[in-house]
Amino acid sequence: MFIAKEKRTSNIGEYLIYMYQVEDLIRACNLDKELLETQLISRYRVEGEAQNEIKNWYFGLAELMHDEQLHKKGHLSFITNKINELYDFHRYLLQDKEHMDYVALYQKILPVLNEIMAKQQNTENEIQSVIDSIYAYFLLRLKGQEVTPETTESISQLSALLAKLSDKFKKYEEGFLKIE
Repeated sequence: MFIAKEKRTSNIGEYLIYMYQVEDLIRACNLDKELLETQLISRYRVEGEAQNEIKNWYFGLAELMHDEQLHKKGHLSFITNKINELYDFHRYLLQDKEHMDYVALYQKILPVLNEIMAKQQNTENEIQSVIDSIYAYFLLRLKGQEVTPETTESISQLSALLAKLSDKFKKYEEGFLKIE
């Protein structure tokens, strides 16, 4: 919860990837509050109100996932909505002449992005595809599976785009970047 709060304000891309991981952790506990308590919440080395906040956060997410029928797969609606908002922001940047640095980076990785989107099913938009790809790479590395140098390079390029987008989005949310 504390990590999510910090990431939400500092880097929206990292926040979304982190929330994918949280969803998977909750699924691994079968959305069960007792399992969440013993397998996740108890590992936090905090007490008192902080412990209650963490517990309420995980329990609340588990309830939302249950309500939204996300027992096996999918993402919470507020996460999907944030990805869609980020995609709309991405489209704005691509059309604004003030952000040619972003446009140039996007055009550089467009072949990689097109290839990845052609392989993915049920991808709503390019930004979801970027986040899904980075998260899938993260899971492969976590499992110790071999990843080709080409895949690593592709993920590096996608990560650079997400980092640039996240930086501009942060500036937008802080009022330093205006959208007209």
